[in-house]
Amino acid sequence: MPGHEPTQFPSCAVCGRTILRGERSAEYARPEGDVVTVCALCAERAEGAGWVPADSAEAKTIAAPPRRGVFAGLTRRRVTDDAADAPAPPSLPESPADLAIERFNSSDARRIVAGLSRSLGRPRVAVRDRGAGAEVTVAWDLSWYRWEVGLEGEEEPVRVGKGADISELGEEPEWNATVDEEGRLGWPDA
Repeated sequence: MPGHEPTQFPSCAVCGRTILRGERSAEYARPEGDVVTVCALCAERAEGAGWVPADSAEAKTIAAPPRRGVFAGLTRRRVTDDAADAPAPPSLPESPADLAIERFNSSDARRIVAGLSRSLGRPRVAVRDRGAGAEVTVAWDLSWYRWEVGLEGEEEPVRVGKGADISELGEEPEWNATVDEEGRLGWPDA
């Protein structure tokens, strides 16, 4: 064998899409100091988020956070009896599916959908309640993904399925949700 082929392809740190062999990509330094791979389609979004090309002079100035003393994380908190100072509790979503959409939209899974949508067009989306969570299916004619979104805790959606042909889904889901160009799910206007 003349060369060693990698067994894993990197994923774009912005959209989460797998970067294929021969596809243009770039390394970017994030403000946290780590270096990540970004596909050519997401370079503008990465720079808009404050990421800089890893080979730039600016990237060399990004340093790790300064070390702190043992007590640096301790702060004094002001305690008041005035309820007006307390933030209002967040409003609860109308259904488990609404909460699942909120969690999906704030996760990295949204970036995967956005990246694939730029390549494959607008997908069909199905969201359905599943006991203590919901199932989100996003499908194009050439690919589909399925995630389980838990309603307890702060877990990320878990991908439970991926396929190349929509017929692999078996019974076709009820396509009841929409997706925008940023990969955010929502409900269709009535």
